[in-house]
Amino acid sequence: MGVGALGSKSNRSASTSALDAKFFLTSSGPYSIAQGGGAALAQVGLPVIAPDTYSSIASEIEGLDAASVLPLGTNPTIIAGYRAQLKLMAAAARSKNTAWLQMGLGGNPFGLSDQWVFNIHPLSRGTVHLDPADPNGEPLVDYRMLSNSIDLRVAVALFKGIRSYYSSQGAMKRLTPVETKPGANVTSDADIESFLKRTLDPSQYHPVGTCPKMPLELGGVVDEELKVYGVVGLSVVDASMMPLIVGATTQSTVYAVAEKVSREK
Repeated sequence: MGVGALGSKSNRSASTSALDAKFFLTSSGPYSIAQGGGAALAQVGLPVIAPDTYSSIASEIEGLDAASVLPLGTNPTIIAGYRAQLKLMAAAARSKNTAWLQMGLGGNPFGLSDQWVFNIHPLSRGTVHLDPADPNGEPLVDYRMLSNSIDLRVAVALFKGIRSYYSSQGAMKRLTPVETKPGANVTSDADIESFLKRTLDPSQYHPVGTCPKMPLELGGVVDEELKVYGVVGLSVVDASMMPLIVGATTQSTVYAVAEKVSREK
């Protein structure tokens, strides 16, 4: 939509039209400022938010037996693919340039008083199956949250990092933040783990990976062109083709993938 079309509507004031024009012509002005907990985000690497523990977390990821944390009877190709992912995640855990923590800077976008914080790269793997009793009904989804114990360790590290952030000096101290849950008296890793086990949400609306773009021998479902292996005329163009959660919002990433696919058709 052009600036002229925006500015020509009779119910818009001259000042609003000027702001429209400034933003669309120069990408500046009030409209260029992100607002709200869901729009203004901090995405931080594990070495930044957990400088004392990121290295040992990465080493633990490297030493993990992939099959031991997946459901019994998992296809060997999926185990091989997960093993390859763990290698990538170990490197990501050591990188300051790989987002691991995501936090809303405008508070909680869901209208709650709690700070919105979550782990972008959980290592636990869930399952999605047809319901044998009702194959045409809703699928059976099992998040298997915290089935990989490293996720709980990461959650504790992120919790401590956020607590440190809010107790820091300077501008944050002037805002006098007060911890309400679980409370500043909860300090041991065991007590923090207990709190997190009771309060963690298995999803932050970033489900991916049920039809990953990976080699078939690594459990992949679609190829580089997003065509399903062994099926003629079927493609998958949604978040399920992402092997791992991206260090961003899945919604905008799906838009980008879909736009690229549509141009190449």
